[in-house]
Parts: sequence; structure tokens; C-alpha cells
Amino acid sequence: MTIDKFIWLDYNRLEGLIKARFGSVSALLDKMNRKAAWYYRARKESTLKVRDLETICAMLDVSPSEMFVEKGNKAEQPRANYSAGISSRVSELVAMLATSQKEFSTKTGVTPTHLSYIVSQGGKPGLRTLQQIIVAYPTLSARWLLLGSGTMMDQGDNAESLARELADKQKIIDLLQTQINLMKG
Repeated sequence: MTIDKFIWLDYNRLEGLIKARFGSVSALLDKMNRKAAWYYRARKESTLKVRDLETICAMLDVSPSEMFVEKGNKAEQPRANYSAGISSRVSELVAMLATSQKEFSTKTGVTPTHLSYIVSQGGKPGLRTLQQIIVAYPTLSARWLLLGSGTMMDQGDNAESLARELADKQKIIDLLQTQINLMKG
């Protein structure tokens, strides 16, 4: 099967609707408590998150599906900016795996200041930071974190981890059962 069409977010249409409704992109971003740099970086790198698009579309009273357009072939796809992608994936990890940046920072050993820089300002995490994250979350897919491909969590490692955890819990149950039998005994 050959895919010859791709669907892209039509930023020109989106911005036209924003300007018609709010006068400027900045006016909308003020209502969303977002900085203009955030939006323009997301636009440049094609990394606008679905939840942000849904929020913007709700404010415009349009369906998010109306904001997409079909375009030519894969060659027209914008080049990925891996550094920006990594920082957005780190943000996603913090949101999914920890209750706060502080908790994530404590678990990984990444300083709160550096983590905030990565998450809030799109800073580039270094090799040491990436290693700390991968060590702290052994079921995290390094391929997903570095390249954005595949799933966030390695399924194979997750199954092995769960099997080890189950075996450990079974040992505890067996020891407790032995103690109970000795006490009855």
C-alpha cells in the first residue's frame, strides 16, 4: 500500500479564524495564558499538541477536524527537530508519570531548575539527563524518548517487569503462608 497523501494542520486557516475572531493570535494566546513564543515555536516545528488545538478550536467554535488539509507526498513533510521533540516528550512524561515536576525531578535526579527549563522553555536535555530519565523509568522506550517513534513504554520490558513483580509478590505470599502454618502448628 502506497500512501501518497498526508494530512497537515493548516496553520494559515487557523490563524485566519483566530484573527477574525480575536483580532490577533496574541489576543487569543493572552486568553489562554500562553506566550506568543510558545505558539510560533509550535508552528515552526509542527508540534502543536492535540489538547491545545482542541482548546483553540473550542474558543473559535469550530471542529478541530476542519483545521486539517491534505497535501502531496512524504517529501513535503517538515523536517523533524529532534531537540524540540525530546523536550516535548519529556513534558509528556512528566505529565503522565509524575504528579508534579518536583516528583519527577526527585525520581530521576534531574535538578528541578533544569527540568523546568526543558519543560517550560523547550530546552535541550543533555545525554546525562536522558540517561537519568531512562534509568529511573526502566519500562520507558529510549527509542520513543530520543526519536519519537514507537510507543512510550516498551511492551516487552513492561511484561518482564510485571512478571518479576508478580514472582516477588508470590514469594512474599509463600513466606507469609509458611509463617501462618508455623504459628498454627
